Amino acid sequence: MTLGKTYSYLAAVDIETKSLIPDPNGALIPHLSVITVIGLVAQSGDRKVFRGPEAIDECCEYIKQNNLGVIGQNFKFDLRKIIFDRPDLEQFLMERWVGDTLLQAHNLPDKVVDSFLAQYELKREHENDELPKGYTHRKAGALSLKVLAPYFLGVPPFWEDPTDHDNDEYVLKDCEYTLRLFEYFDKRFKEEFPAAGRFYEECQLPWTKMLLKVEVTGIHVDTDKMSQKEYDAVTDRSEAKLILDGMWATIQQEITRKSEGDLQARYEAMALTAIEKLKDKTKAERTHERYANNYAQARAKLDTSINLASPKQLLEVLSEYRGYDVRDFDGKTSTSKEVLQKLAQEGHEDIKTLLKYRSADKLANSYFPAYKLFLRKDTGTMHTTFNPSGARTGRLSSSKPNMQQVAPVLRDMFTARPGYKLVTKDLAALEPVLIAYYTQDPRLMEIVQSGMSFHCVNTKEVFGLQDVPLEEIKHRHADLRKIAKEFGLSVLYGAGGNRVQKSFLKQGVSRDIAQCKQYVYKLRDTYAGVWQFKEELDSMLQRGDVVYNYMGRPIVFNDPEEVYMKGFNRLIQGSGSDILQAAAYDISQEPGCQVLLLVHDELVVEVPEKRAEELERRVEFHMTKWDLTNDTGTVKLKVEGGIDLCWKK
Repeated sequence: MTLGKTYSYLAAVDIETKSLIPDPNGALIPHLSVITVIGLVAQSGDRKVFRGPEAIDECCEYIKQNNLGVIGQNFKFDLRKIIFDRPDLEQFLMERWVGDTLLQAHNLPDKVVDSFLAQYELKREHENDELPKGYTHRKAGALSLKVLAPYFLGVPPFWEDPTDHDNDEYVLKDCEYTLRLFEYFDKRFKEEFPAAGRFYEECQLPWTKMLLKVEVTGIHVDTDKMSQKEYDAVTDRSEAKLILDGMWATIQQEITRKSEGDLQARYEAMALTAIEKLKDKTKAERTHERYANNYAQARAKLDTSINLASPKQLLEVLSEYRGYDVRDFDGKTSTSKEVLQKLAQEGHEDIKTLLKYRSADKLANSYFPAYKLFLRKDTGTMHTTFNPSGARTGRLSSSKPNMQQVAPVLRDMFTARPGYKLVTKDLAALEPVLIAYYTQDPRLMEIVQSGMSFHCVNTKEVFGLQDVPLEEIKHRHADLRKIAKEFGLSVLYGAGGNRVQKSFLKQGVSRDIAQCKQYVYKLRDTYAGVWQFKEELDSMLQRGDVVYNYMGRPIVFNDPEEVYMKGFNRLIQGSGSDILQAAAYDISQEPGCQVLLLVHDELVVEVPEKRAEELERRVEFHMTKWDLTNDTGTVKLKVEGGIDLCWKK
């Protein structure tokens, strides 16, 4: 990176935070944490530590006075916390943010090898043995500064002191290694990987700044509706449990009798052992009486209710008492969702009720506690964290809370602010379109260019429904279409007969493996051009070549064995995710548009109510403007969705 005349020097900045709530995870949540220290190390040699209520002001003033450009390791986290505390500094900090070593490492084709990670983990475990009881060094991933610095700079392995992790020495060491890593990565981009360097500077860093703005803005929550939905979930769970208790009453009685019998036998055995040890046998009756009393007390405390959260007990109920086949797709006994869905499709009413219970319980025990934790009560907004390096496919991921996996029934509690509306748009059939663009397969090009349904075509081809008009497949053969949709894309990515067999089993249909392999062969024959392209791509990646996706993101594999199932997938899904991020960035430059969420192939944008239709067209333009022209023609991106007061599919 060339500073030119913009800034005098670069400075690496790092913050440490502590939780304001008993949960230590609060340190990672801006509105539930406080900054304890800010460290800064500049190229000029200056080393500064800022503490106390004025730390943010003093640090920013130092940056301004010395005309510094600022870098960090996963710097979005640091800036997000500072901007939450001091929103007036957002523009200043955004302008000064010129680099991020986590993003550099993510885009550098030279990756940390697995053997180094394994050695580092052994060292960490050894260090943990030397710590006071109750303290541990946190595990570090391949993109952690604690791994990157030793691997690329050759410095000794290091960890924070868990009893005092915000001391001056540690925070300055973080800054020093971040600055050295930045210069190291920058040099390698220039000398060895200029294309990857351009993607990092021109795409990844601007997109990450956009994501920071999205995170800081958050999305408004209708808290009354959320409370009502939580109440409904708890009520539904209780009702399902009551119905299930009635269905399994006989089983409950048998379990109770067995548990009480086992308990009584254990106490009687204990009594006999104690009596045998007595020297004065006249005390035998009193000893037996004492153990009988102990048994009665233990029996009163004995909980024999069926624990629906216990896989072990649930397996016992379903297999031993109900006689159900609870084997999963690999032949192992399981109470997984797929196994229960298969049993429900076989018509077992108790399993249908159990699935209702599980669904309501997940809402009550997982979704709502997380949402209440991450809800900023003073603004009524929810703030997720987007992870540009979160998914191995190159897809953007979300956490704290995960807004890319919101239960459909909860979407409408996320709303626009008064005077605004939400434009929600989804890139329709994005993966088939990108596969057609890259592979130039004639059949797939025909499908996406004509607007035919990829999944309906597959259903017709795979299951021999030539006499059924394509437009009637979805209605007349919805079950087969669901199965074909389940395995269609995965087969193109490299999945085989086992994957197809699982797709059938999920719908309660049994097919032998030989027949499932025939379905795979049909798809491969139908899209022969896809398979030819995939084989060529796999060969390149297995040789260690660097391949770049549609937006220029480098794709490289350290382990050639991963390529077959992940290489093509990473190219397609990574390209799709990057197109969406690029579109979101361009939309964010439109006056009046505020991007709120990026969810796989979907964008949620808040716009002024009076300009909603006008800005909806701008959103559609930016999402579909990409040139997907190959030697055989052009495939176009299309969007679905609309305008509403809340987030709707």
